[in-house]
Amino acid sequence: MPEFDNSPKPPFLSRLVPFDSAPERKTGSLFLLGTDSERVVRKLEPDTLFTPGKLFNAAEKTKILAAELQSAYGIHTASYDIELDLPEVFIVTDRIHGHTIDEDIPASTLKENVPIFDSFYKSLTAYIGDRFEKGGDMLLDIEPQQFMFGHTKKDPENRIYWVDLEPLTTTLTPLGGNEEQKDKIYNNFFAIYLSIKNTELKTSETLKNAREELLKRVRMVPPSSGYYEESILPILKDLQKAA
Repeated sequence: MPEFDNSPKPPFLSRLVPFDSAPERKTGSLFLLGTDSERVVRKLEPDTLFTPGKLFNAAEKTKILAAELQSAYGIHTASYDIELDLPEVFIVTDRIHGHTIDEDIPASTLKENVPIFDSFYKSLTAYIGDRFEKGGDMLLDIEPQQFMFGHTKKDPENRIYWVDLEPLTTTLTPLGGNEEQKDKIYNNFFAIYLSIKNTELKTSETLKNAREELLKRVRMVPPSSGYYEESILPILKDLQKAA
């Protein structure tokens, strides 16, 4: 019978290599896992508000919501593993080779993958719209800039992945929660709208399914809501005109 290895392990941080292309972020910094250039690590920084225990719980909650994003809405998420090496917490994920979808992806690449982007924006809108309408726990950073179009070393097929490693979530009441949460929802809708328009401009294609879903969801927003005229009304006017 093989013996259990209970020998002391080096601190997790000592196994990390700085990820030179990654900027410092407010909740941690990025590394590669030793010599494995295909595993990316974010070190979460505890402070007076976010103790290691709270960071770990937040990461666990984010992992559950990321799994829901994929199982219920078909939006792929990179692996999300949690390493606890007190007093520090680390998130480990697969490296995605590609571009964030708000970057300058070549028009030819977009044109070849219009159905993927149409389906993605429809699904992302549905996720945000469901949380706005029904309430519940929700990933907070889900603007288009938090997604990448690309592939992993293990899976060469290009997909759109949610790649944000900051354990930021919120809990909404039905129809949006407090004003700050509502504003976040409306800004998310507007960011999706701009991304749809940008994709259509570059491809000369219409993202029909994404447009229909977005129009359906923004119609739920009461006109009395804050930022309505700035974020919601321009979407309604444009999409209703084209419908």
